[in-house]
Amino acid sequence: NLKEGVDLLERLIQEYPDNELVFYARLRQANLLRRRNEFGSALELCEQLLGNKLYRDHPEKNSASMLRADCLLALARNDRQKLFEVAEAYGELKSVQGHSPEMHAEAAYKEGLVFRRMEDVTRAKVIYFRDIIKFFFSDINRFSDVKGSGKYWISRSLLDLGEILDREGDSNGARSVYRMLLAHGLPGRNLARARFSPNETESSSPEP
Repeated sequence: NLKEGVDLLERLIQEYPDNELVFYARLRQANLLRRRNEFGSALELCEQLLGNKLYRDHPEKNSASMLRADCLLALARNDRQKLFEVAEAYGELKSVQGHSPEMHAEAAYKEGLVFRRMEDVTRAKVIYFRDIIKFFFSDINRFSDVKGSGKYWISRSLLDLGEILDREGDSNGARSVYRMLLAHGLPGRNLARARFSPNETESSSPEP
């Protein structure tokens, strides 16, 4: 179970404190703690990793930063000031040096999600248009480099944006977003089709 996994990793870390795999073990530990809803303990481990000079240039440092932001989000609940801090944490991940397209997509979606939780849909829309649509679809080479996990987050963002536009009465804008999702073969195609009118759904190409 998850607790046994955390304990096993702790024993390995104590036995081999200088091993180069300690970073990965701590990160895995933090992930397991998060899955156990022990967000405070997971956050503490992430901050220890990020504050350790030995890991300043570690290739998985950004993963620890993302997990830290996820823990902050869970702990923030509906505290507006804390949610602003969480949004900033995700925002910083979009501009960090060496970040992957997948991390950019994930951070952008989660940043938008935070603003939606704060009922600031205007900010959420700006993020989805600027950091998802413009960032990925204005450069065909950039989108072609995105792996599966990145496409998942891009899809989540487009579906979220389409829902926002629908609720605002901008059905044409929403359909345009859904068409974009379909045209690029992103996950969530069935859901996007379901949000079209019946006639438009029938004219769409079948799910591959």
